[in-house]
Amino acid sequence: MSQEAQPKYPSPAMGWFTVAVLFVLYILSLTDRYIIALIGEPMKADLGLSDFQLSLLQGPAFALLYSLCAIPIGLALDRYGRRIVLFLSVTFWSVAATLCGLAPNYPILAATRAGVGLGEAGFTTGSYSVIGDSFPPERISLPMTLFVMGGVMGA
Repeated sequence: MSQEAQPKYPSPAMGWFTVAVLFVLYILSLTDRYIIALIGEPMKADLGLSDFQLSLLQGPAFALLYSLCAIPIGLALDRYGRRIVLFLSVTFWSVAATLCGLAPNYPILAATRAGVGLGEAGFTTGSYSVIGDSFPPERISLPMTLFVMGGVMGA
């Protein structure tokens, strides 16, 4: 293979910095995903939620938009550039998570929780892709392993 045909990768330091940032974001992603299970009872008392409403917040409110948006966001990752779509996904999920904490009632909490799902839909796929672009194929296993550990730690 000629020198010109070989793909260009960032420096190893930049590749590992990318993995480190995405690792921390993955921890936060899973924390945002599961935090309602930890604070469910205080939320029920504060907002006057029923057990059914709380169960909707823990499952369908998040999972519905996450599932519905995963394919269109995956297409956007290919079409518009991984870094920008990943940035927008993280920004959207972060704003939605903040608004969850400020929600004064159930409908707003359910909507912002769905927003977290929408934002997170592009994060994992986008992260895998960005990490894949940061290392040559023969060096990708360790960076991917470390990234995936962030999800385990967040859970």
